[in-house]
Amino acid sequence: MKRELQVALWIVFAPILGLVQGVTSILLYERNFRDLSSFALISVFYGSCWFLPAMILADIILLRRALKGAEIGRYILYITICALVIGLGTPGYLLMVGYPLTAVAILVIAYAIRKPSPDVVAP
Repeated sequence: MKRELQVALWIVFAPILGLVQGVTSILLYERNFRDLSSFALISVFYGSCWFLPAMILADIILLRRALKGAEIGRYILYITICALVIGLGTPGYLLMVGYPLTAVAILVIAYAIRKPSPDVVAP
C-alpha cells in the first residue's frame, strides 16, 4: 500500500475507532440511551482529535514505511482490540480519560511492529 493511501486510511479509521471505543464504553455501563446520539458525536470528535494525530505521528516517526496488507490488518486489529479493552475499562464519561490512553497505545503498538532501519548496525 502506498504511504498516501495509508495516511488516507488513518483519516477514515480514526473517527470510526473513536466511535467503537465510545459505543463499547456506553453500551455496557449506561442504561439511559437518550443521550446516545450526543455521546456518539463526542466519541467521533474525540477519536478524531486524539487518534488521528497519534496514527499520523506513528506513521511518520515510528513506522517510516508503507505497511503491507497483512501488516496493516494486524496493526488495525491490535489498535481495535486496545480500543475495545480501554473502552470497557473506562465506563461512560470516563471515556475522556481512555482516549489519551488509546493514543499512547497506538504509538506503543507502532513501535512494537516497526522494523529497524537498514542504516542501524547491530553491535
